[in-house]
Amino acid sequence: MFEKKRVSLGNSRRAQIWIETVIYTLIALALIGLVLAFAKPKIDSVRDRMLIEQTIDSMNKINDQIAEVQLAPGNRRVLSVKINQGEINVDSTNNSISWALNSVYKYSEIDRPVKLGSIYILTRGNGPYNVSVSSNYGFNLTLDGAKSNYAFESAPTPYTVTVTSKNVGGLLNVDLSFK
Repeated sequence: MFEKKRVSLGNSRRAQIWIETVIYTLIALALIGLVLAFAKPKIDSVRDRMLIEQTIDSMNKINDQIAEVQLAPGNRRVLSVKINQGEINVDSTNNSISWALNSVYKYSEIDRPVKLGSIYILTRGNGPYNVSVSSNYGFNLTLDGAKSNYAFESAPTPYTVTVTSKNVGGLLNVDLSFK
């Protein structure tokens, strides 16, 4: 009278496994997207902070070489400077060197210079910020033997900087050459 029918669930179970796999994959991708949305600004900020600190270290190395060549006229030092981001501005008319870069990290209070040794750090803007790391010198600074201004931009290879001191008319002159 009543016949028992056997229902095969084989195909529907396989379909259910695939549906669950797709749903779990979408949930995992959504979670990864959320984590990246919150973490990326922080990662960028930390990266820029480290870049600013490397820039300060590079400016200190340039200043150390300039201080060494001042000890005696005719001294010459060669150093390698890598510009990953931003640009170095040599302003020999005002006897200064500055390194400007854009950053998502606010290094200091806006428009308030911070002095670290002989280096001044100035943050400007409202995000992204323009951070300037600069040094002013109390002697005659020239670029390739002339009073000129030039901006050296970021490059894949390091610049070779030659720092030479000269005694011109009884006054100290420090000449920079970027290659």
